[in-house]
Amino acid sequence: MAGVAVQRVRADDGFKFYLADGSWVLLRASGTEALIRIYSEAADQEAVEARLGALEDIVGIRQHAAPPALRATSP
Repeated sequence: MAGVAVQRVRADDGFKFYLADGSWVLLRASGTEALIRIYSEAADQEAVEARLGALEDIVGIRQHAAPPALRATSP
C-alpha cells in the first residue's frame, strides 16, 4: 500500500492494515452516518496522505477531507 508491504490485517473494527514501516491504515463504517471513514498513522503528514490516497484508490473513493486540525492554514 503506497509502496509499503502490508504485514497483517485486523478485521475486528473495520479493516486495519499494518504496514512494514510501522504505519497503519484503518477502513471502517461510520457508526453514526452512512459513510466510510479512513484513518491513518505514519511518520509524517506526507506519508499519511500517501496511505490514505492508496486505500481510497483501492476502494474507489475519489476524495477525502482531513480533520480540521490537519488542514493547512495560512497565517
